[in-house]
Amino acid sequence: VAIEIASFSKYAGFTGVRLGWTVVPKDLLFANGFPVIEDFNRVICTCFNGASNIAQAGGLACLSAEGYK
Repeated sequence: VAIEIASFSKYAGFTGVRLGWTVVPKDLLFANGFPVIEDFNRVICTCFNGASNIAQAGGLACLSAEGYK
């Protein structure tokens, strides 16, 4: 079980634009049995307001059939 972190920086050449994602498995637990995802969500929602609309549109375009070309 692992936390996966990735971005579009190299894949799509997003120079100066920040867009990425993180996958935290729901079954990942701290030593005390508390789910990691709950603390992770609390930190992310407190410290980060979301990617810009332009970055999101660029990410979607990269994932489209045309973007894979």
